[in-house]
Amino acid sequence: MLDKLKYFIGTVGWFLLAIVLILGLAYLLFPDLIQNVFDTYF
Repeated sequence: MLDKLKYFIGTVGWFLLAIVLILGLAYLLFPDLIQNVFDTYF
């Protein structure tokens, strides 16, 4: 049970880390694009 939980948290952790890295790269490469998206949706 605990192993499954640990595996699940690990998988989700890597997934979130990947998203953060991709967003960071996108922000560095296309700051204007990200700004436009934020202005449009938020």
